[in-house]
Amino acid sequence: MSDKKADSNVVKIVHWIVQIRGGLGALFLLLMVLAISGSQTILPDDSSNERSISDLLQTTPWPEADSLFRTNPRWLGADDAYSVDLGNNRVLWLFADTFVAISDQHTRRESVMIRNSIGIQSGYDPCTASIQFCWRVQEEKPRSFFPEENDIWFWPGHGIVVEDKLLIFLMAIRSSSGGLGFQSAGWRAVIVSNFEEIPSKWHLRWLDTPANIYGLVVSGSVIQMGEFIYAFCDEEPSHHTHLVRWPAAQIMKEDLSQPQWWTGEEGGWVMQQNLLQKPQPLFSEGQSEFSVHYEPSLNQFIEIQTVGFGKAELGFRLADHPTGRWSSIRNFYRPEEYEIADIMIYAAKAHPCLRGADMVLTYATNSFDFKKLIAHDYLYYPRFLRVNFKISTNKSAP
Repeated sequence: MSDKKADSNVVKIVHWIVQIRGGLGALFLLLMVLAISGSQTILPDDSSNERSISDLLQTTPWPEADSLFRTNPRWLGADDAYSVDLGNNRVLWLFADTFVAISDQHTRRESVMIRNSIGIQSGYDPCTASIQFCWRVQEEKPRSFFPEENDIWFWPGHGIVVEDKLLIFLMAIRSSSGGLGFQSAGWRAVIVSNFEEIPSKWHLRWLDTPANIYGLVVSGSVIQMGEFIYAFCDEEPSHHTHLVRWPAAQIMKEDLSQPQWWTGEEGGWVMQQNLLQKPQPLFSEGQSEFSVHYEPSLNQFIEIQTVGFGKAELGFRLADHPTGRWSSIRNFYRPEEYEIADIMIYAAKAHPCLRGADMVLTYATNSFDFKKLIAHDYLYYPRFLRVNFKISTNKSAP
């Protein structure tokens, strides 16, 4: 690898450090976020009824499942790692910055990094499933699966199948002359109607998205409840978490022009064109990548994210409904990489369609030292965790 390329990649790592899948601002904004990381949630909770986290989640590494992401010698690691149940025993994986080998050495030193890639998993148990990784090829070189749009590139958010359409949200990023050289450019959405075919045959239809006047990026989980599709959003750089929804009928018409925002218990749902101010967030101390799903074992919705910067732990929140009221964040697992020098742990999320445990999680690892990232393949492959609930719960517990 040339010194010029190495220097460029060092800059990329600095970008990752600031973003950490949870920050797209200038460095001083990041420091401000870190300085207030111990602040209270926006919606205070009565946590007197919450059980000890040690009584709820039994979390262990799952190395047998980790092997799933190491089956293609050219696909050398990525972060992000959202999953979408496509049905018929198929799972879509959405990855952000991805190492792809360009020589028979199959090493990161002789690879390129594309902005995103995907995988199609066959089978719901990651220990026994197979996966096919996919990216575009142009002039015999690996290219991002979701292609750049002029000066904008894309890091995938989550997605959902609505009847016979696959909807995927993406974070849009562009270079900047200020700060650390890049900035958020909002979000985009794409529809795939022929997702039952192999990805090389997919037709990506990019949808018009509404004006992003409040800087809220659709980057968290997407779920369907009744007649609505709900999407969780991140506010930069504060990392307040918001909620937006669309009627499923509008999704089927490929129309995102009239989102409805949750504005709190008093205001309820408000059409974007009728907003007089920024919607009230669900909670603070969020991330730009996280998951929310209904967990039948708990009879509640659970949010999974990382907590901290660099040496991060995994945390969860609970609520009876996507609109809240959300509990305060509770740390429940410290990854085994926690004590590694220069480690970055981020992008934790749950995968409710996967089998093999009561709840299946992944998280990403990276390094502040780019040389370590290139040299050590224990970094930058998504890591699996198995979660088993140790107690029987009902709506009043935890």
